[in-house]
Amino acid sequence: MTPEEYNNLASLGMTPAQIISTHLNEQFSAIPRLGMFVYGSSVYKNKKPGDIDVLVVLDTNKDISVQCVVGDYNVTVVDYNLFVMDLRDHDVVTIECAYSDAKTYLMPISPRLEHIIKSFKEQPTESFGFNVSRLRSSFSKTASNSYVKAKKKLIVPESYDLECSIKSLWHSLRILAFGATLAKTGSINFQEMNDEYMSILEVYQETNANWDEIHDMVRPMYNELSSRFRECAPKEAE
Repeated sequence: MTPEEYNNLASLGMTPAQIISTHLNEQFSAIPRLGMFVYGSSVYKNKKPGDIDVLVVLDTNKDISVQCVVGDYNVTVVDYNLFVMDLRDHDVVTIECAYSDAKTYLMPISPRLEHIIKSFKEQPTESFGFNVSRLRSSFSKTASNSYVKAKKKLIVPESYDLECSIKSLWHSLRILAFGATLAKTGSINFQEMNDEYMSILEVYQETNANWDEIHDMVRPMYNELSSRFRECAPKEAE
């Protein structure tokens, strides 16, 4: 759906949730929506978002995982089972959605989804529920991948993307900080790394986007956040 088509529907008084559902009806007309979570820079507020990231959970078990663009919304659609599996595995985006403020939802989440999230947080079992060791494994891996991506987007000519590099480097730090805070407090402060985003912008400017210099300046912060995260989220004893 183009921005123009989106704006036409919005002018009729339709909410973002209704417009996204209208678009999804082309593929998933008979499947109820269990929730629509907003995540990304719209929630972090580190910068003005160019678009809005949304995770839609459908009430089905059909192994659905698709992406689409609806106006200014980047929409990822998953089925209920995949959401639960990603929550169990402490996937970064899914965890952030589960710990986000209900004020950011595009629609109220269903009692079914609310129950599974509450169970995950408050009544963990051996196989399902918040676990600092799983959190450490998932968040550390994602942060490391994001750091590598930041490098690749600067030094590999066919992959060069300055904006993506900046964003990826900040995400590598943000994820570690969020993980440590979550492990320590049971919640996420979505704005806690916003000052560091501005610092990273300054580093790129000062170094003229030279990766070796960026690495020298940012890696100590990454290592410090990684150490703090490991202290807050120790591995399970083997």
